[in-house]
Amino acid sequence: MVQFPRADSQESSIRVEGPKELVDKICASIQSFVDQRENQVTDSIEVPPARHGKLIGRGGETRKALESEFNITLSVPSTSTTGAARSVIKMTGSTEDVAKAKERIASMTQEQAGETVIIPVRLHHAVADSNNGNLFRHLSRNLKVTVDHAGHQRPVRQEIPGRPTGGNSSSLPLITDNGDQDSGPDVETQHSFDIIDTSAGAGVDDEATIPWVLKGSDAANIARAKEMIEAAMAAAQESVTGYLILPDPKTYRYVIGAGGATVNSIREETGCDITVPPSGSREEAIKIRGSRDAVERAKEMVIEAVVNGTNNR
Repeated sequence: MVQFPRADSQESSIRVEGPKELVDKICASIQSFVDQRENQVTDSIEVPPARHGKLIGRGGETRKALESEFNITLSVPSTSTTGAARSVIKMTGSTEDVAKAKERIASMTQEQAGETVIIPVRLHHAVADSNNGNLFRHLSRNLKVTVDHAGHQRPVRQEIPGRPTGGNSSSLPLITDNGDQDSGPDVETQHSFDIIDTSAGAGVDDEATIPWVLKGSDAANIARAKEMIEAAMAAAQESVTGYLILPDPKTYRYVIGAGGATVNSIREETGCDITVPPSGSREEAIKIRGSRDAVERAKEMVIEAVVNGTNNR
């Protein structure tokens, strides 16, 4: 039996009755709890409300993890809190634990380093499509760098050629049944290929620009990202983009090859960025970007890869 004094009593003793061994353990546990409470301190750190989410996490998971790791109680102001108190994060625990938690929280919520690259609007999509269409993915995954545009609206992408349906273009038969039969269309003659000069955006002011704001925790990676973007911008000044549509999207697998070997070989030989739409994608065109001569050469190599793949199946 453990009997605590009533809240309105002047008594300060806790009465514990039972077997001696059990009583001793209970008393030791109570004393440890009291000592811990007596040695607790409360400290605070200012964190802008916009970064509170980093401390809370989805469903409060991050806050719970911090409290468990550092044996503290973490208090994050509610959204209804106003004034200076809205930015004050409080931590309660032992002096040592609070100090460690404060250091971790400061690291988690510090403002990220940033760098801004100014891109001509007419080159925005050409730069974004560099690295074989994987620029943003590479920056995010490999360099841990994010890109935003400081509130500017992204430029509208130029219209991409679609599958011809008649008129001056010969209609391309789309194979949907028996795609692996030998009766497929002649890829060498039945394809659509359009070239767009990506260095001269249609209907875009040549002087218009858009900021690319690079943010991350590693200044060296931000510098690498900036160099990559500037190199892509320089290449885009001299580049065109070819849109190649083949009669049967099923044959695009021959362009990719085993483990991407075929398309990587074409990229290496021509120096072009080549993006093959994935299966089920709404996009139909294989995008080839580089100098005009290189794009033309890459197109021929793509068609050759499809012809060889079809003939060898």
